[in-house]
Amino acid sequence: MTKSASGSQLPHLTPEELDDRDLEESRLTQRLRDCEDHDGFDSERAMHVLHNSAIEIYKILDSAFFKRPHYSHEWKDEIISSAVFRVLYASFSYVRQYANQEYKGRNDPIADVSEELKEAIREHLKTTNILKPIFMPPALRPRAIGVFAPSKPSPRKSVSSSGAAHKTLEYIDAHGLTRQEFASRAKINVRTLRRFLTEKSVDRSTIQSIASAMDVTAESLLKATGLLNKVIL
Repeated sequence: MTKSASGSQLPHLTPEELDDRDLEESRLTQRLRDCEDHDGFDSERAMHVLHNSAIEIYKILDSAFFKRPHYSHEWKDEIISSAVFRVLYASFSYVRQYANQEYKGRNDPIADVSEELKEAIREHLKTTNILKPIFMPPALRPRAIGVFAPSKPSPRKSVSSSGAAHKTLEYIDAHGLTRQEFASRAKINVRTLRRFLTEKSVDRSTIQSIASAMDVTAESLLKATGLLNKVIL
């Protein structure tokens, strides 16, 4: 048995499983190295690299442990913590650069990065709808007595505008803010802000929060772009 990042016991990995994990960690280091050039360290690119690698390492670990006959769904948080620990450990110097840029002025930037990566893994599990298959082995699943149709969530309208995202980024840069600082000012999650800046789409309540942080209305933020804004149902 080996200790996870939080000190609990997890099974040993086989040599083949260790090779898979180590290979992904080597890829992580190379990808983070590519985020550095003569202009400095590209923290926006590094964010995507770190998130993707944390998810990939989690999948490697979870797939390995899921094969164990005594696998328990209670291992979930430990596997997530272990995956994040491996990311931090594999490329600490690059992680530190990312932390100091994205969480400048915070008491413990590395701890903030750790929580960000854990949230990225959890979000991945939610969006891919694989929580039950991963954390509940077939032998432990209760026998179905009846079939119940899941209730459909009410649709959330979102606004899509590359212009609004660009204008938000201009505001952040002009005021010398980090994305974390602006997200705190707008009272939204920093990952929601990053998703808006990269995917150009966000729900209406979030665009209102962003606009409020910029001391403008949501309508003026969208109209000021001069671009066609779509409402996605």
